[in-house]
Amino acid sequence: DRVTKINRDGRWGERGLKGGHVWHTTGSGKTMTSFKCAQLIAASRDADKVVFLVDRIELGTQSLEQYQAFANEDERVQETKSTDDLKAKLRSDDPADTLIVTSIQKMGNLEADDLSAADLSAIRAKRLVFIVDECHRSTFGKNMETIRKTFPAALLFGFTGTPIHDENNKKLNTTVDVFGDELHRYSIADGIRDENVLGFDTYMVTTFPDADVRETVALSEAKASSVGEALADPQRAQVYNLYMNELPMGP
Repeated sequence: DRVTKINRDGRWGERGLKGGHVWHTTGSGKTMTSFKCAQLIAASRDADKVVFLVDRIELGTQSLEQYQAFANEDERVQETKSTDDLKAKLRSDDPADTLIVTSIQKMGNLEADDLSAADLSAIRAKRLVFIVDECHRSTFGKNMETIRKTFPAALLFGFTGTPIHDENNKKLNTTVDVFGDELHRYSIADGIRDENVLGFDTYMVTTFPDADVRETVALSEAKASSVGEALADPQRAQVYNLYMNELPMGP
């Protein structure tokens, strides 16, 4: 819907377009959901190129085979064997080259300075959509910066199980800053409820015995180096006993 609206509103060509991000917990089928979104956008023809970006390691093991199996009979998932192959598929006007699966590392090798003026102009003239799987992992480094700089009018979507918020920001960037607002959330609580994710069996493991923690705090507050020193002075003893025996420990 976001892609269709941008198309309808004539916003293609604007710099810094953000499609949004999807927060789906691990084990919920996030990767295949993100790939299905790439398929739907490619099939709609609202975009000229849909580039599905994954980590190189994941792409090299099982993902590409899964994507090929998941594709429709009349649909081809284009693998990129090299940076030159990726460049050629991005330039291509063949409808079969609409949906491209590649690694974020390979995509990051396509820097504007290394592309010919003709290649850069031809690719930038297309309506580009990037869908980034596991977008928390590698999208705040050099590769993502290069992609955004080289293709400033591309529309970005991110999928993640662990989004970056203000409290755990990277280089002062969050998932919202890079990809846009949250579009949908399927939390770990949802996954446990639906029995897609195993529940947790939590229990407390103390690092230090409570008595040792109390004594350390009591001596510090009493400004004493030992229990004997604390008890030898009435004022210190009062503070020491307060922390040892009366005040509750925090959670």
